[in-house]
Amino acid sequence: MCGVAGLIYPGVNSDPRSVLRSMLATMKSRGPDAEGVWLGQNIALGHVRLKILDLSDKANQPFTDGTDVLVFNGEIFNYRELRDELKGFFQFETHSDTEVLFRCLQQWGSDVVNRLQGQFTFAFYRDSERSLTLARDHIGITPLYIRETADGLFAFASEIKPLLELGRTKIDTQAMIDYLYYRYNINNRRTLFSDIHRFPPATIMRIDLDSGKKQSYQYWRLNFTDLQVDDYHQSFGDVFEKEITQQIAADVPVGMFLSAGIDSSALLEGFLKKSNDIESFTISFSDNDDDTLNALEQRRQGRAKGQIVRFAESHYENLEQALFMLEEPFGDLIICANYLLAQMASDRVKVVLSGEGADEAFFGYDHQRAFQKIIGGGFKSFFMRLGVQLAPVWALDKLAPYPGKFGDQEKARLVRMMKKKDRPVDSFLEMISLFETERLRSLIKDGIPDTAPIRTIFESESFMWRALIRSEIEQLTMTVNLLKQDRFCMGFSLEGRVPYVSRNMLEFAASLPMKLQTSREVKPLLQTYGKMTRKKQAFSLLSSASYLNTLTNMMDTYVTREAIEGLKPIRWEGVMQVRQELANGGVLAVKRAMTLTVLAAWWKTFHQYLH
Repeated sequence: MCGVAGLIYPGVNSDPRSVLRSMLATMKSRGPDAEGVWLGQNIALGHVRLKILDLSDKANQPFTDGTDVLVFNGEIFNYRELRDELKGFFQFETHSDTEVLFRCLQQWGSDVVNRLQGQFTFAFYRDSERSLTLARDHIGITPLYIRETADGLFAFASEIKPLLELGRTKIDTQAMIDYLYYRYNINNRRTLFSDIHRFPPATIMRIDLDSGKKQSYQYWRLNFTDLQVDDYHQSFGDVFEKEITQQIAADVPVGMFLSAGIDSSALLEGFLKKSNDIESFTISFSDNDDDTLNALEQRRQGRAKGQIVRFAESHYENLEQALFMLEEPFGDLIICANYLLAQMASDRVKVVLSGEGADEAFFGYDHQRAFQKIIGGGFKSFFMRLGVQLAPVWALDKLAPYPGKFGDQEKARLVRMMKKKDRPVDSFLEMISLFETERLRSLIKDGIPDTAPIRTIFESESFMWRALIRSEIEQLTMTVNLLKQDRFCMGFSLEGRVPYVSRNMLEFAASLPMKLQTSREVKPLLQTYGKMTRKKQAFSLLSSASYLNTLTNMMDTYVTREAIEGLKPIRWEGVMQVRQELANGGVLAVKRAMTLTVLAAWWKTFHQYLH
């Protein structure tokens, strides 16, 4: 993938070239192979290129035929088929998907997005209409941000840092409240920077450059259907293998992230059907964790040339660099491991496939299944709720599948959740929130998180399991996982691809019957396809013996009075309460401490851009 940036500016005397160049310079890692700028009347478009398809300079951007202009980030995986359709209308000069997208937009207009199979963000200037069209792929695999200033400037870019070049901004207090509640920012367009917003997925915006009028619409949303086929396993294999065939196409080396999980195992099997030369990359936390042993076994069998990197305590020193890449904080120190894994892969390949999105698409999260069991009706759910309320904490600690200490706070959370079982959305929010509303107010007096997007989803779905899937895909974990995938890969000039969240795969998953999606066997289609014979053991840094001490030291380093002063209106007293609770080592206490530590480290990294 690459990086795009652009400006629409008032007045005829402005020369935005230097501004645009400085914006592009901040995301050079997204495109180290070429850079270009195009200037028009009151508009400027820029691009940095990572060469993946057609390595010639003819495919550099901005791409223009002398009238219309395109800047594009991503990949169009079905570009060859589209090119064949257009051969009778245009003579192609490159072998790139960029030129195909350019001609598609000229021939069919912006409605062509519904024919594109890929991951993309683009800005297309049509000279005859004096219009600019911005668009983002169906689920937000590739990023796009916008910023509008008081003097009439409209700017967009693939990352936030280019937009910070336009001047200082403030912290968005509501976005900070949402971050503390969820551990990341949901897909409600906000970022922690008050006037920098996410451009929504599956959205097209058309801007009339003469009038300044903007029109936006959503062109796609996942639709749940009921697919009736003779063999769901065969159907999954057909769709999945076609997707992998398209996504491993590149004129540069391609690899994959490998773990011992269901999603990764299925991805490896699909990859092996198309290639016998696979570079895999695995993060190791111990010599005998499942991921390490699996990578060694795959290497022994000659199925993948496994590269393994061992995560050490010293790698937490990369937190600030990781946050500078990430731009939007995620309240978990696992980001230091994500950073290290992408860095390792970038030394050997330029494209990497990952299993991100499979849990969201195929109902794979433990908390979703637990929620259904506890909140559902019937005697089984009743006795489960009763057992949780009566069981001593030590017994629940032994039964809890998640690594880390289950204590009084965790039990109290479960009990509150169960008391709200007749209001499923409130119960679900109780379960996924990090700081429930009352505790949130100990940090921020008037802290009311934005829960409207989740509530709207639950109101619109007649089946709770579908509401759970849609919430994760549209608002929750999919958002932050795709963000991490993009930033860490592109931070090391590495293109990340995610077959499980292609439009075809998501639509296939949404067509599966409830008995398959919510069966006792987790993600049965993927398990069968990936030939999983054992369940991966839960593992987390939280279970490490030294982790609590490490986190305590990091909290003392970053969560200072200076940082909290910069993060107003967070209260120091509330922060100290979190710091004191960390000593008990409970899962919630650890997660809360991580979230505040990451936020304070984010402030240290970006405070020079803030008023």
